[in-house]
This record gives sequence, structure tokens and C-alpha cells, in this order.
Amino acid sequence: MSYVVINAAGSTLESRAIITVHRPDRVLSWVLTDYPKYKEYWRFAPEPAGTVVRVHLGYEVPGTIVSRFWQEVVGRRRIEGQARRLLGMLKEAAESTAGNQADE
Repeated sequence: MSYVVINAAGSTLESRAIITVHRPDRVLSWVLTDYPKYKEYWRFAPEPAGTVVRVHLGYEVPGTIVSRFWQEVVGRRRIEGQARRLLGMLKEAAESTAGNQADE
């Protein structure tokens, strides 16, 4: 179990996380133990042109039916946007690391 801090949608969430699946260079999945329930599943697939990364995000929204609906609509867009930015940063870091290794 690990202590994690997540900055999402303008707020900070502190929780404990448990890694549920770990296959080096293939899959990493984890879930938060506190509420709101949040999980991520990362799959890495080598391809001839590079590695394809797929991310699946899941969360359980707290509150009333109305607030859950609102979070489902608005929160999902925010999380998807953050996932795109995170994947972009991962791609940039991986490509710069690969470029540095090619220079050596």
C-alpha cells in the first residue's frame, strides 16, 4: 500500500493506493482505498513504430443523484482531458529518453 496525492480538476485528493496488477513492461493497475473510489489500468503494447499505451480510468462519484449526474458529465471531461495531457507528457518523456539513448 502506498500514500498518494492526486491533483485533479482543481482539487487535491490524498489517499492510499493498492497496486492490483503489475506485469513489468505490460500492465500496471491500481485502486484508491478511500472514497471516492478511483482506479487506473495502464496497458503497454510494443508495436513496430513504438509502444502503444492504453489507459482506462474509473471512479465512483459520491453524493446525490443530481451531483453524481453532474460529475459524470463534467468530471468525465476533466479526467479525460487530464489523461490526454498525462499521456502526452509520458510520450514526450519516452521520446526524449529514446533520443538521448540513441545519441550515446
